[in-house]
Amino acid sequence: MKRSLLLACAAVLLCAGVCNVDPMRDQPKYEAYEENPFFEDHRAMRPWVVGAVAREEALVSPEVATGMVGADAGPVAEVPIPLTRADLERGREKYEIFCAACHGVLGDGNSVPAGKMSLRPPPSLHTDTLRARPAGHFYAVIARGFGMMPNYARQLPIAERWRVVAYLQALQQSQHVPLKQAPPDVREELKKKEAP
Repeated sequence: MKRSLLLACAAVLLCAGVCNVDPMRDQPKYEAYEENPFFEDHRAMRPWVVGAVAREEALVSPEVATGMVGADAGPVAEVPIPLTRADLERGREKYEIFCAACHGVLGDGNSVPAGKMSLRPPPSLHTDTLRARPAGHFYAVIARGFGMMPNYARQLPIAERWRVVAYLQALQQSQHVPLKQAPPDVREELKKKEAP
């Protein structure tokens, strides 16, 4: 009994090594760059269909997809998608997940990881230079990375990147509002805190 079982197993293993167990592998087909007499140009590889859109390609305007206006015109000035308060909240969530670890919750560059980055610490997002940057600049940095910062294109889809940019701009504005633009009750409270 054991002997017949061993012979059966050996036969199966031998057949698996010799016999074709994958009919898809050996079916008639054309390989890349092979000639195919069916088509007029005799190419097996077919050219792209005009107007076809790759599955990975964004179906949005170039300004929304890249954050740039034209090829050499530079970054878009403002966030090019409509935003709601919920979008800003979502932008805050994503900022706190992906950005705050290095740039700090307030965007001031103060964080534990930033303190350990001696080569090039992440900058404060509240410098005059960065506050003057257009929305497309921040979008491009998120999408492509900058300096030591990696890109977050895989983690943040297009709309999420714009939400983070919108939140970042709101954060920048919140840290640099002149006192005279604050509501009266907030002004009074801040004046009390400043008084000795």
